[in-house]
Amino acid sequence: MRVCLIATAALFCLVTTVVAEDAPSPVTVASETGANQPALAVDSEGKLYLAYGAGDPTQIWLRTSTDGKEWSEPTLVSEGAYEAMSGNTRGPRIALIEDTIVVTAFANFRDGEKKHLYCFRKRAKDKKFTAARVGGDAARDMEGLHDMTVDGNGTMHVVWMEARSGGAEPYYACSTSEGKSFKSEQAVYSAPDGSICPCCAPSISASDDGKTIVIQFRNKLKAADGQYYNDMHAAVSTNKGRKWSTERLDDRDRWKG
Repeated sequence: MRVCLIATAALFCLVTTVVAEDAPSPVTVASETGANQPALAVDSEGKLYLAYGAGDPTQIWLRTSTDGKEWSEPTLVSEGAYEAMSGNTRGPRIALIEDTIVVTAFANFRDGEKKHLYCFRKRAKDKKFTAARVGGDAARDMEGLHDMTVDGNGTMHVVWMEARSGGAEPYYACSTSEGKSFKSEQAVYSAPDGSICPCCAPSISASDDGKTIVIQFRNKLKAADGQYYNDMHAAVSTNKGRKWSTERLDDRDRWKG
């Protein structure tokens, strides 16, 4: 199973720029109005795939390059969507699984409809990207905050912020079909005081064999003196997401919420 290296560019970049190894100056890849939130993937042959948000209403776009200097014209990723979400850490995530490009992003397909998390996928033989919703019908996606990674077996692992229980919770789902469908949807942690921090993006990583999954998020816990603390926590599963344990990441000065 061949899976790409995933890299995410600067969070608040407004004009997407890549520096090639032998280029005398930075290369502007996308200068459309509002271009933001670039995410980069690289295949085993060194070809670059850059997903980003741009336009009004916002859509997700893809450009490719074999040398980092010359880039393709943009291809629409959020095919069929009325509007996608990008900016302030709410942009796309991208990965390659064999010859399939997978991009996750929040979008809606009708004006006025709530945005949900989708996986847009395109195989080498496909002419267009197609979309599959990540969360089920009960999902109450919030804030547009999420992350995605792919393990060495080609399994996609996704985390996003949910509010179906009232407060913010980190939710997890995975796909063994290269983003065609998702399963194992579950909350990995429920805050005893009702909600984790709802405005900080979670992140996710997985071991090469997919057995260990780590989700990082900012918690919100009330201390005995009544003060809330928004400390970083990690939810860890060592059995492919069947059970989770949670712990605070460090013991330095705490962040008052």
